[in-house]
Amino acid sequence: TTITTAKTVEVDKAAIESTAFDAKAYPNPTADQFVLVVEGSSTENVQVMVFDVLGRLLKSIEKKDGEAIQFGEDLPTGSYIAKISQGAESKTVQLIKK
Repeated sequence: TTITTAKTVEVDKAAIESTAFDAKAYPNPTADQFVLVVEGSSTENVQVMVFDVLGRLLKSIEKKDGEAIQFGEDLPTGSYIAKISQGAESKTVQLIKK
């Protein structure tokens, strides 16, 4: 006979939400430039690395936390990958330039 016991664990949702990290680019797709919005609990600088579909680094940007990040007006039409990092957090966003 097998006995299974379940344990209830309380989760502090406020603690999870306050450390959430997110990065969004808009408009996406764009014909001109992207605006990147980074939301997170860190106050460290935000680093953005933009790669083409072959993995070649095209652009590296560093901004202070809270500064608007605008880029892409010089990129040709195509698909790109942006890796956004802030402290220990990072996220990858696919970008499309029309």
